[in-house]
Amino acid sequence: MVPRLTILFGKEFIVHTADLMAFPFPQKQLMERKGTFQVHPALGSLDFMQVTSVPPNKVGIVGILEAHDWFRSIMRSVRIPTVVVYGLQQPPLDGGPSDMKVLSAEGIRVVGLAYQGPNKFGGGFAAPNVPLTDEGRSLLRRMSEAGIAVDLSHAGHRMALDALSYLEYAAFPSRVIVTHSGCYDVHPHLRNFPDEVFRGVAKHRGLIGLPTVTWMLHGSDNTLEPFFQHLDHLLQVVGREHICIGSDGGYYEPLSLEEEQALHDAMTRMLDPTGVIFHARLPGEAEEIHHPKRLEVLAERIAKRYKSWGLAERIVGGNLYEYGRKFLC
Repeated sequence: MVPRLTILFGKEFIVHTADLMAFPFPQKQLMERKGTFQVHPALGSLDFMQVTSVPPNKVGIVGILEAHDWFRSIMRSVRIPTVVVYGLQQPPLDGGPSDMKVLSAEGIRVVGLAYQGPNKFGGGFAAPNVPLTDEGRSLLRRMSEAGIAVDLSHAGHRMALDALSYLEYAAFPSRVIVTHSGCYDVHPHLRNFPDEVFRGVAKHRGLIGLPTVTWMLHGSDNTLEPFFQHLDHLLQVVGREHICIGSDGGYYEPLSLEEEQALHDAMTRMLDPTGVIFHARLPGEAEEIHHPKRLEVLAERIAKRYKSWGLAERIVGGNLYEYGRKFLC
């Protein structure tokens, strides 16, 4: 059982979670909202959730460390046992030979290779044909030496395949995961991966977090059915041992329509001002899971669809708990 986690943001923003291992993403728009958020995920359920302790527009190591230290100082103020896994959605672009060891010493256990476009390490998802570079190979070596897991989620297809091939060739003791990506063969969004990438992750004994956001799963269907179409496919490709939930959503009481729109607009302005890269839309999740009991509903629906509570327990908690206990904590 993962210890209870309580996150306290000043006097006006309070998050209470229970039995949740996640990569917190502090969103300024939510933190500035007046009032108190109460978050109640399902007991015993785990979710990769939102996957960074630093906003992805921080690309210099000094800014990354400052933002991470600010968030971690909040976590240190918590008076009860906590289990938090910190991650970055892309590495510092000005890092040196010791950058990964510095990040590891600060508690960061997972780092992505690129967030959106190309960088000096290779191509993000919006640059799917840009390969892993020599600097990218050096980064993978440093991550392995520092014990930091590689998150392929926002990488481009070519970069992800190159990274998997290089890690296999170099025989590094590396940990490879996909925290929140769907199946490209089910819905051809560039944030999703072809089967070859998922098979490579499974070969490395890694985990794949399946998101619940609508626009990554289907071009127009906002129900929960597209999630299950991706899960059906992923079960066929890698099997039940390598799948968990990577919702890419927060655990807070539902916002008003106006607040949801304001948050969506703010994130779009920051990450996708043209609106043609992510293709994000509202509603961000199917209505039946867009609340703090998301994982309870998913567990019940998975058990019903596949007639197996054992499978539901693996996907909604068990696989991630075992992986996190062995490799991330």
